[in-house]
Amino acid sequence: MDNMQQSQPEDRINLEAVRQIILGNDDAVVASFQTLCGPEIDRALDVLAAAYRDFQDRQDDVALTEQTATVQLFIHVALNSTMTSLHHLVHGHPIAAGHMMRHTMEAIAMAMLCAVPETGVYDRYDSDRSRFDVGSALHLVTQRKNAKALAESLGFDVEAWREVLKMIELFDDLSHASALSLGFHIKFTEEGGLVLGSEFDPAKSKEYESDVTRRRSAAESLQHVIPIIMGALPRRGGSPAAQQGLEGPDTSAHAL
Repeated sequence: MDNMQQSQPEDRINLEAVRQIILGNDDAVVASFQTLCGPEIDRALDVLAAAYRDFQDRQDDVALTEQTATVQLFIHVALNSTMTSLHHLVHGHPIAAGHMMRHTMEAIAMAMLCAVPETGVYDRYDSDRSRFDVGSALHLVTQRKNAKALAESLGFDVEAWREVLKMIELFDDLSHASALSLGFHIKFTEEGGLVLGSEFDPAKSKEYESDVTRRRSAAESLQHVIPIIMGALPRRGGSPAAQQGLEGPDTSAHAL
């Protein structure tokens, strides 16, 4: 690889450099991301804050059972994973950021499946939580019986979700030492070299902008679908809340 230059004596790693990578701050990298796409980052932060606050506001109305607690935990994981993904991204760790988006999608798929008893997924999950393949949730939602139950209860659009699955392949690549992920370990600027720790590579600006937009769009999709999932759960002293005025979850491909 042309970008891999032979290390010179002055470039050799030392303890202080590793200490800075592990214990230091990434302020310069964060500042570069804010300069590149500050408004989009701010929008994502606004949406994430509003989505989590709305999620918290709805919790008091939901009956507390093992099932509803599990659904709400998956919702928390989806929101927290999106926040963590954006954090990793703007701190110069795009591979870790991509990996966390896979967590987001698995968690929201599990939240939907477990919220609707007709899928039978919650009972299967609850029977052996340590062995249940949560990664399969991304495809379980597309199975005919499940898709029908989710459509009736949550307004789920299975064809739109199939488009989302195509986009998730990108995050799959970032969960492995793939050609795509290897590229994030190499500086594409004129001086070249390898990335060690946090990095903002100006040559990847377009990719960074797209990545921030994916997090913002995912946050907006969560903001839309979470009230629908919460509304489908049993109420304290009653049945699931009426879904009047709520459209189906935004599971279109642009959500990623």
